[in-house]
Amino acid sequence: MHDPQLEATMAEIRGFDLGDDAELLARLDARLPQGLTGEEQLLRGALLLRAGQLDDAVRCFEDAAVQGHARSRALYLESCALRRAERMDEARRALDRAREAAASDGLSSPGELEHARALLEWQAGEREQALAMIDRALEHDPGSAARWLHRGQLLAELDRVDEARKALERAVREEQDLDLAMYERAALEAKVGEVGAAADWLAKACRLRPSHRRRASEDLRFEPVRAEPALSELLVRVRAPAELAWLDDVAPWMGALRRDPDLAALGIEWLTEAESERILPILLVEHEKGPVGTIHTQVTLRRSRSMLATRRAVAWGPVSRSRERVEERCLLFVDAVRQQDGLWLALSESYPPFLWIRVEPRPGGLRRALGEYFPPPRLRRVDMPGRARGFVGYGGRFFIPSPYARGVEPATIAELDRHFSINPFVDSCSWGSAFDDDPWPDEIPEQPGLTLKVGQRQAVVGQQGRGHVWSLTRRTRHSRSYLTIEVHGSVHGSDTGDDIYVAEVRYRPSPHTWAVKAMNTMFGCDYPIDLPVDVVGALMGFQFAGAGDFEAELAKATDPEQIAGLLYVVSALRHDDLGAFALLRKCLEHPSPVVRGTVADIAMAYNYEVLLEEMTLREPDAELQAELQEVLDEGIPIVEHDPFDDGEDVEYQEDDATELEDADVIVESDEPVEVDEVDVIEDGSGAYGGAR
Repeated sequence: MHDPQLEATMAEIRGFDLGDDAELLARLDARLPQGLTGEEQLLRGALLLRAGQLDDAVRCFEDAAVQGHARSRALYLESCALRRAERMDEARRALDRAREAAASDGLSSPGELEHARALLEWQAGEREQALAMIDRALEHDPGSAARWLHRGQLLAELDRVDEARKALERAVREEQDLDLAMYERAALEAKVGEVGAAADWLAKACRLRPSHRRRASEDLRFEPVRAEPALSELLVRVRAPAELAWLDDVAPWMGALRRDPDLAALGIEWLTEAESERILPILLVEHEKGPVGTIHTQVTLRRSRSMLATRRAVAWGPVSRSRERVEERCLLFVDAVRQQDGLWLALSESYPPFLWIRVEPRPGGLRRALGEYFPPPRLRRVDMPGRARGFVGYGGRFFIPSPYARGVEPATIAELDRHFSINPFVDSCSWGSAFDDDPWPDEIPEQPGLTLKVGQRQAVVGQQGRGHVWSLTRRTRHSRSYLTIEVHGSVHGSDTGDDIYVAEVRYRPSPHTWAVKAMNTMFGCDYPIDLPVDVVGALMGFQFAGAGDFEAELAKATDPEQIAGLLYVVSALRHDDLGAFALLRKCLEHPSPVVRGTVADIAMAYNYEVLLEEMTLREPDAELQAELQEVLDEGIPIVEHDPFDDGEDVEYQEDDATELEDADVIVESDEPVEVDEVDVIEDGSGAYGGAR
């Protein structure tokens, strides 16, 4: 029985739940010989209750109550643990004691205790009595969605259908994303034979929580209408062989593949022809403008739609879950025109077709491809030997789509952070340079006040390491690569006076290089071909030019201001590369003081003390030499740079918004190239990525 009141109480005791109950419980157990405080007993009891160790939880809550710590709350939780253990008389007595304690400590409200007693009597089979108690609890808080949900469930069990409908509708009005109320309404409608209403409510519930599909498949209340077409498509079911016979005509190798008995264990669910035909129109609409949080141009969207036109969905694949427990299923496709290409794996519906993974149409090939992403790896930085760095732009001098109005807006760190928080190829939670590795759990458990708690923790894990380049890192959605945005502060100078934005990717090289090769050819990019496709999806639409591009320009430059600007960018891209010293040393005797001053700025920005020492010996300008010597004598200062607090905001008027057309990114050709055998473009002049 879902008990949000109990969950909220335990969450308040537990604090921000990062799913580390076992670790916390082990720490408390280690201190048992010394004795635990009442507060610690309360926390230990909550952890044991969540773990299903009910008798031990009861003892902890009793000990906390004896010590006088949050007495009414401890007794309320003791009653809940006894109820779950089906020790009903003891549970009633504990609840009576909680009511007495609440009269003095005020920690548990009369409505909460009345609701708890209703759940107890409900579990004991006293439905009419439980309903009366729920009604009394609603008198204390008529806006409680949980109480309206429970009222609806009780009325449904009592066959008071119209009243149950009204109660469940009220629950959804009070909490618009209460998927449990939607599911219960679907089950109610199914039980009385209202197929259309049952399908509508179940579809709403499944959009919020896809696992309801499997739950409904096993729920006997859906039995009267399970075979109805409007509902059966929403349920997890075993397809009849006749329904899948159409797949044999899709490709010559499909029959043997779909009959392999081991593929079901991978999460493969073959589609009927009707199911397949419903998927393509959805994807075509999605690629009219591109999924929310992505950056497309008309060229990439046209290419996506043209590729979709010949693809046929043949199966759902395994499910991935974000940190926020959002579920996405991958999809398998076949090209109806080029069947010899094999299978195509779309890791989610957000991936454009040019980032689908080409899969050998054999069980072993499919198993290897899915094994790279499902289950997703938990990688540390040292586990990812691949590294790529690229210049993104100057803060406020490049553009990203605005989520508030049609068009684009200048990109500052706030806009970039917002963009990646909704980008479908990365997780929303980020961390700062104070952390080498991901400080977030793979999945944040559902809990009351989650949004506020995540914001508070984000402020902690977003801290920057002293003396480090300011950065925010996110984990990509499927390969779990690290995508970092570095901000190299304008306090050290640049030719524009703006922050320099650099993207760094740490990744485990992917064996599926075909998609990135093809994209490089289609759009004139130069991404490393072993980049995972979710990394490329996240970077899509941004400049990603490597140090080699700028060093080539630097070798030809003669204007001191241009040389200075290029040096700032190259030094940002290679700031942790001692090999860059040779490039900077070449400029120590440049005739222009602008260039030599730039080298000094760079040396101070990145704490290159040895380079400053060399400059003091070679610098011909006595005044600059004295300044450098003074810096060395006093020590290079550590600059604390926070781009979120940078001075004046970029002035931006709504009239300045620009359509994100082809011209906003450099594309080699307006007409996409047909790709058979791919040769990687070497000149690095492309739209969506520069040289590595």
